[in-house]
Amino acid sequence: MARPIEYNKEEVLSKAMELFWCYGYESTSMKDLVAATGMTTRSMYNIFESKNGLFKEALEWYYKINIDKPYEKLIQENGLGAVRDFVLAVADLLDQINIKTPVGCLFSNTISERNCVDIDSFQFVNKYFNNLEEAFKTKLKYAVENENYSGDPGLKAKQLVVMIQGLSIYSKNAYADKNCRLIMDDFLTLIDI
Repeated sequence: MARPIEYNKEEVLSKAMELFWCYGYESTSMKDLVAATGMTTRSMYNIFESKNGLFKEALEWYYKINIDKPYEKLIQENGLGAVRDFVLAVADLLDQINIKTPVGCLFSNTISERNCVDIDSFQFVNKYFNNLEEAFKTKLKYAVENENYSGDPGLKAKQLVVMIQGLSIYSKNAYADKNCRLIMDDFLTLIDI
């Protein structure tokens, strides 16, 4: 009897994540995923159950390797500096990622494919953006109370999330002469952060 082939799950998730990120959920086929990961279709379904299952785990992997550390830093710190550091870290990430291939942010891409992705994947990403907005609001309330900041924390938090999502989409434009950090730094100055 043949021994089952073992796969490095992190490697499989990284390869699947790159495909979903580059081509989107709808345009990435199981055939593409099998070819990129080296897995058999049967193994893919045994481990992840479906394309949706693999996509959800790829989103979780994306969060772990790209967002988790800056987000945890945002949560642990207070005030305008925490907000500024997080937002500029996102801009730096977009600049770094988009040098090779302009793909934007997998989470923002998922929001734009709302009607194509399963509800669990959409809710995972939507929850992140809602939590991010709340974290910004909390940090900005702290700034109002302790740093003489006069902006409306709720409104500014929404503006920051919209700007991050918009910049993520803009960064996908292969023909734009873009510098996400410069754009975001200027935006933060405009809203006094």
